[in-house]
Amino acid sequence: MLVSALTVNAATLTCQQISDTSLSISQFSTSEIEIRCSASGGTVSNVQITTNSDPSTGLTISSSQTISSSISSGSSSTAKWSVTGDSPNTYSVSYTISSDGTESWSGASTTSVEVPTPAQLTVEYVLPPSLFTPSVETLDFRMTNIGGTTASNVKMRLNSSNGYIGSQVDYPTTIAAGASASYSWTNTTGFNESGTYTTTVYLGSTKNDAVTATVNAAGGNITQNVGWNMMSLSSNPSNKTVPSVLSNIWDNLTIVWGYNASESNENLRWLKYDPDALDPSSNTLQEFDIYSSYWVRTDAEVDISISGDAHSTTNVSLYTGWNMAGYPANTNADVNDSITSIVNDIVIIWSYDSSESDEVDKWKKFDPTALDPSSNTLENFTTGSGYWFRMSAPQNFSINW
Repeated sequence: MLVSALTVNAATLTCQQISDTSLSISQFSTSEIEIRCSASGGTVSNVQITTNSDPSTGLTISSSQTISSSISSGSSSTAKWSVTGDSPNTYSVSYTISSDGTESWSGASTTSVEVPTPAQLTVEYVLPPSLFTPSVETLDFRMTNIGGTTASNVKMRLNSSNGYIGSQVDYPTTIAAGASASYSWTNTTGFNESGTYTTTVYLGSTKNDAVTATVNAAGGNITQNVGWNMMSLSSNPSNKTVPSVLSNIWDNLTIVWGYNASESNENLRWLKYDPDALDPSSNTLQEFDIYSSYWVRTDAEVDISISGDAHSTTNVSLYTGWNMAGYPANTNADVNDSITSIVNDIVIIWSYDSSESDEVDKWKKFDPTALDPSSNTLENFTTGSGYWFRMSAPQNFSINW
């Protein structure tokens, strides 16, 4: 008897990932997955590969190259898919392989796909100043990228309630995911007075976030000694009525006098406010003017608390003759340096310092024609104080803060 043995060698299909097994795709961007399968031990037929995503939504996977349905021994064929990241998440892509052979994998059998959150900026002010003074030079802010990708093409803009609308400014570098970056607006980029400031940050032309802060004008307290005081406003309060400005010293207020040098009728130049007047309408002084100064009489030492908007430059109109001029500034200044443009029309300047104990010493003067300049006792213009100017011609007294 002849016995023969038939040995059958089963064909094997071995697949491996040619593309990276870990992909990072920006949202709405596309990458590629490539898998190559090789046959050994015979021809493998009915080859099919399908993809499965977990989670099942958020990725769009489209076949761009189909694997051959039949692969002969020693040969290989490749399948490709384009992968688009629709929603930020981390996905696991697995593969179902079917054939009439035995399937195996060389290397990882799944692909990890990360679709990071797009770059997204937030912005916040860093200790914004509550008051604006000449020594306040910057408005500092911080941007944070809370997204999952690097922020590039970062732009910033500053707007203010004073009517300033800045141009977009390019941030000089990128901001990595999770990182923060700082920037400062300065006196040359729009931050140069009190007001409400809004900083807006963009990625390209897309607005990401905005932050607003209000910086008030420096006002401060003006000390009033017992008796007569000559005062002016160092800032511009929104409500300039006498009762409003002097509200915190009202119980100690005796009377207020003002002087309107622009009035042609000399009998009408003096204006008064008497808080005890039986008929309040008889008071001819109703509101303070930041360009003028006032005689204020109190029965105790008190502090007038004033706040309001600041002025970068103020022009005080001075008329021929006597003027009770204010000094609407929040810093002191040397008299000589401040009056150079109008000195030829100044006859004399007087001030009244109520803090001096000697009545004679309370009066300070500046005479531009004094033979001995050291005899002038008025050396500085002081915030919150008032001044008698006698002029030989009208002029504008320009005060630069």
